[in-house]
Order: sequence, then C-alpha cells, then structure tokens
Amino acid sequence: MKLRINDNLHIINGDIISYSTVVGRLTSTGIVANGKYSRSTTKHFGKISHMTGLAIRYVTEQQQYFSWYSYGIKCRIESCVSPTASVTILSKIKAGSSDLTAASIMALPELKERDRSKCITQLEEMGVTRDMMDDILTLITLGLV
Repeated sequence: MKLRINDNLHIINGDIISYSTVVGRLTSTGIVANGKYSRSTTKHFGKISHMTGLAIRYVTEQQQYFSWYSYGIKCRIESCVSPTASVTILSKIKAGSSDLTAASIMALPELKERDRSKCITQLEEMGVTRDMMDDILTLITLGLV
C-alpha cells in the first residue's frame, strides 16, 4: 500500500519514508525505527505510533545519516492515497486489524471513490483478488469482523 500521511511522511509497502529517506518499517507487531534521526523524523514516528496504537522499537540508538533540507521539501510519491484515506486505513490498525493489507480492505467502505479506486488497484497489485476483498467486506457488513 502507498499511503501519504503528509507532504513529508509516507508509508510505502510498510516502509516508513520521512522526506526521501526510508527510516523504518511498519509491521503487525509495531514500528521498527532504523535509529535516531532528526527532530522532524522523531515526530513522524510519534505520529504513526499515535495513529496505529503501535509501539516504536529502535534498532539502534545511534544517530543515523539523514539528508538535511535547509529550506524544507515536499515529496510527491505517485499513486498514494490521500492523507485522509491514510488516516482511515491506519485507524483500522489501531482498532485491531492485523496488518496494513487487512486494514486497507476494512477501510474500503469508508473511502471516497478516488481513494477507494487507488486502494483496490494497489491491493490487486499485491495479489489480493476482488473476491477476497468482497468476502472480507461481507463479513464486516454482517458484523462478524
């Protein structure tokens, strides 16, 4: 999944990207940070932790190399869902979804058409069939999930 949290924070297939650097990974058991980075990146980890309810685990406490942008930067990664849709998807993890894929499927009914279309396309690229999505959405409708 390609999520855009804000201009400088993205989650692409589980990789947490702060500005243009992969700084960690979102897993079903928590957030794995590659180390300590800038103050902004620390805030990025905190934001994702707050949105998902997952704890942050640092692989190392050492300061990691990070490209500094003196005048700021807005990173654009194509085909990401909107920040609003990203928040909806990540909230499903906080509510108990096991991983990003399951959370994305559970969020489909709540997404606007453009984001829903992008999300379905990304899920299909990951090998999730429409039948699988429909089965999960039916279970949600019946209140079994």
